[in-house]
Amino acid sequence: METYTPDHVETKEVKASPIKATFSMTKVLLWMGLGLLVTAIVSLSLPDLLLAITGGDAGSLSVAYIVLYVIGAIAILPCAIIIGMKAMTNKKVGITIAYFVYAIAIGIILSTIFMQVLAINSAQAFNIISISFFITAGCFLLMGGIGALTKKSLSGLIPFISTFLIGALILSLVNIFLQSEPLYWIIDFVILAFILICTAVDMNQVRKLVESKQFEDSYSMTIYSAFTLYVDFINIFIRIIYYVLLLFGRRDS
Repeated sequence: METYTPDHVETKEVKASPIKATFSMTKVLLWMGLGLLVTAIVSLSLPDLLLAITGGDAGSLSVAYIVLYVIGAIAILPCAIIIGMKAMTNKKVGITIAYFVYAIAIGIILSTIFMQVLAINSAQAFNIISISFFITAGCFLLMGGIGALTKKSLSGLIPFISTFLIGALILSLVNIFLQSEPLYWIIDFVILAFILICTAVDMNQVRKLVESKQFEDSYSMTIYSAFTLYVDFINIFIRIIYYVLLLFGRRDS
């Protein structure tokens, strides 16, 4: 029995579909911006919402703020732990909920700070908050740009800046008894410098992770990286708004 073997067999190359990269600097910054947007909406709208609910009653408003502040402060730590634990997995729901709950909790805390700004200087409250935001954005862009453009890993700076931070915290405890205003300002600026350097280090680490391609399809790592940069931005903002408030107070006096 004869078998027929074709002289030429046409073969088609099957191209492997490329992995859709979901872990990129663009997505990290977008998620960070989304978290900041949620925080801004909560912090700016909460006072009006509570005023409407309480009918402007000062006692009820104060109680409502205290309750929400405590809830927000309690929620921060568990959410941060959940985000850290789920960073190496690709479970989307848990880490997404934790991220947005954290952003809402920070919005509640910032709202109480805004209310204090309003109570101290109601005429310039909007200017103080706006100027603080733009200064914070400028500081973040500067330090983030340094971290992103530095090719060498900046993780080696972590032991040094941690040592300086521990030293600043020890001095702050000592200053409770000394009550030295110059020492207070030195400590405060050292802590701000620590936060700014951490921003550069974190941005550098995120860029290194993106370039390593180890987490090319990791949704969770995107959220975790966005969360890290979000925390840096908020920490800078909280300190900057304090400085700006002091400057406005001295100018008005």
